[in-house]
Amino acid sequence: MLEKEQLKEQRKHGTPFFPYASYVWSGTSKSSSFIHWHEETEIVYLESGTFTFHCDMREYQQEAPAFLLINSEQLHRIDLREGQKESAFVFHLGMLSFQSYDETEAELIEPLIKGKMEFPMVVTREEKSFEIIKELYDKCLEEAQKTTLSSQLKIKGYLLQLLAELYENQLFVIKDNEENQEEALLLIKKVLNYIIEHYKRKIKIQELADLVNMNPQYFCRFFKKKTGKTFTTYLNEYRLERIKKELSGTEKKIIDIASENGFENIGYFMKQFKLYTGVTPLTYRKQNKSK
Repeated sequence: MLEKEQLKEQRKHGTPFFPYASYVWSGTSKSSSFIHWHEETEIVYLESGTFTFHCDMREYQQEAPAFLLINSEQLHRIDLREGQKESAFVFHLGMLSFQSYDETEAELIEPLIKGKMEFPMVVTREEKSFEIIKELYDKCLEEAQKTTLSSQLKIKGYLLQLLAELYENQLFVIKDNEENQEEALLLIKKVLNYIIEHYKRKIKIQELADLVNMNPQYFCRFFKKKTGKTFTTYLNEYRLERIKKELSGTEKKIIDIASENGFENIGYFMKQFKLYTGVTPLTYRKQNKSK
């Protein structure tokens, strides 16, 4: 349970009474989230640009416009770059359940909640229902800016219509029991949680390989294939994200922050930080101190 919880996104989406939230990316900078999951379903609209995203340890490229649909508890990450535009909303499928059990609940809502049926990963504009889905999506985003009971009712209605479009066009996917894929998912979760627990010290590839009973060479290929990054790149970026938070949120010395987060060589740290952010640690602190 601890391993699963460590990869869970901690951001609260909406309220317990209305678990729904929306987000917009304007493309003014770049951002790369770490692999995570959440209980809610997420629908992402790629408005402009070519996007790289990872879902269940596989890397994909997708040209906009298109929708990405991320299922509950699905490991995922989307890399965002300057000039791209996208938006998203997340919602808990439970908010669409009916108190009175009917065919809709039995054939669609319940299988989705239990993971027996999944949303399609991508819906492109070649799909005949794309424009209708886009219209419903836009209405959901618009109503999300309001806090009235009527806006919540409208969002629920639009979401149910969106499900109806996907169902009518046979876009839902019946989930297969792929034991090998499930085993690989458990192994990579184990590795990523180990990194979270030990990133402040030196981590050797051998100890991670031993953790999942692989030889180091195979482990390196396995890690790159499942996360889209080499182990060293992933570890460095995880450390750098932690350091960014301390730079903007504390008065600690930069050299101390670097060493406490796993960078033993200050020169190497300075180089990696500038490659990752485009600025020096001192400049980053000045630019983000108020934030």
